[in-house]
Amino acid sequence: MSEFVLHQEEGIVEAVARTSGPAGVVTASLFDGSIEIDLDGADVRNICGVRAYSDNDLRDEQYEWLSRLISVSRRELEAGLSSPSLRRVGSARSRNFSAREFDADLDTSFSVFALDWCSRNPNSPKGKLVELLGVVSARRAGLWTPQERVFSFEEIRPSLLSYQTAGMAGRGRFLLTQALSDAVQYGLLDGTNDVELHSLLSIDTASSVLDSPMPDALELFDLSHRSLSLSSELVSMSRINDEVFLPRAVSAAGVSIWEGSAFADRVITRWLDSSNLGVSITGAISEDEQWWARCFDQNSHLLLGAAPIKTESGTSIILIKEGPITLDIARSVSAPLLSKRGSDTQDAINAGRRAGVSERLGDTDRAEEYWRECATKHAQAGDPHRAKMAGARTMMRQELSEPLLGDYFL
Repeated sequence: MSEFVLHQEEGIVEAVARTSGPAGVVTASLFDGSIEIDLDGADVRNICGVRAYSDNDLRDEQYEWLSRLISVSRRELEAGLSSPSLRRVGSARSRNFSAREFDADLDTSFSVFALDWCSRNPNSPKGKLVELLGVVSARRAGLWTPQERVFSFEEIRPSLLSYQTAGMAGRGRFLLTQALSDAVQYGLLDGTNDVELHSLLSIDTASSVLDSPMPDALELFDLSHRSLSLSSELVSMSRINDEVFLPRAVSAAGVSIWEGSAFADRVITRWLDSSNLGVSITGAISEDEQWWARCFDQNSHLLLGAAPIKTESGTSIILIKEGPITLDIARSVSAPLLSKRGSDTQDAINAGRRAGVSERLGDTDRAEEYWRECATKHAQAGDPHRAKMAGARTMMRQELSEPLLGDYFL
């Protein structure tokens, strides 16, 4: 039996079941933003909360979906919101309910997961495919949204030919083919048919794609577009796995790395001239992520300049006057400067989500590695409770949900 609290304020009705775990929450808006669902970032079938937004009284369809998602009848909901005996806190009203079942089905889970992923990775080359698969899952789950649109086959073809999709395991390939076939039947995908989909996703096609040469790892540090080479004086080398050498973080004169910066221990900077700062991130960067290099005044923290980081090379050049500055790597130009504690919390949540994916795919060794990383980062962020929760996951074997489609290729 799951417990949740029904909470009402002006314009919002919220059912809260549990606080987020060590992997945070995955959030998505449905029904043109009138319903919002929070799922646990690792145990993606566990609903943390559901919210309904309305200028006036809730509409019939909002009551219907609140009732369905939290397994409480509309009559109980209305009674809980109107009874004068409810506990009042300011303008809020709350009441405990006991729900018979408070878990999302797999299609609802992936729909929420896909929408959340697309919002966090708006520039990903796989974005259109993930968006389409999320809409298919929403349709399967009976979740109606006026935001549905028709996708063209040409929009998703590049994603289907990517290394990640071509290298999917057999089970993932089957689920992907089935979802795309449903997209055709639902009228969500134009310009193809089942035969073409099966041909494109065949083992032969996957092999031909995977046989293509992969880019050399050292190309990630190529700044040849500005005739910049990473000299031995600039880069100190460290051995990784006794085979591959990668440079450690190095800062140019007058440049300090912000404590909460992403990739803080992997950033190399060098003045190309008096008004251009070269920035390079060692190691691979996911093609799904968009990062910005930002320069701030060291005293006032005013933004002085910014430039996007090229995913394929991990490099950026910022037009800025040489002088004492603070460099920060963030997902957007307007993102706030994170403290070290905030950065550690983000890293912990990301590690917890990766652990959840590994668990669902049956890779227990990697899951334990990610959970240990999650626990360490939460402890560094000053959250011993979530650190303990993450640490406990490395020692327990619990009933897990089946893998989501996105677990195979995201």
